[in-house]
Amino acid sequence: MEKKTDPHRKLTDILEEINKRGNFRASVYATDEGLVLASNKSPQISEAKVGAMATLLSESAHRAESEVEMKNFKYLKIAYGNGLIMCRALEAQGKTFLLAVLADPPANDEYGKYYDQLMDWAGDNGRDALVELLTL
Repeated sequence: MEKKTDPHRKLTDILEEINKRGNFRASVYATDEGLVLASNKSPQISEAKVGAMATLLSESAHRAESEVEMKNFKYLKIAYGNGLIMCRALEAQGKTFLLAVLADPPANDEYGKYYDQLMDWAGDNGRDALVELLTL
């Protein structure tokens, strides 16, 4: 009998992997309402800050849709002098989820492309677990 993988554990493992490979400070899977489903963070980042990041990004995407008539949120990058926030929409069975990370600014374009590849990988590999969480 095949042992079933816990979807929350799978999502957490994926986030741990991208944090390690990208040297990200924090990463999170959340609903498009900002509810955190799984997160992984460095010890310097509080869980409350990770949740706040997901909620703020969700609110920003919704406000852009309603106030400036943007449609079908895909991704968002916000660059600061000391960091970068990246957020990507993930569609699964008609539901939208968010994948967000807090990273150091990329040292060059190649690092920026690598960050995008990590986000793609996490989106592709987390989708089944997100769908499974919908059915729990």
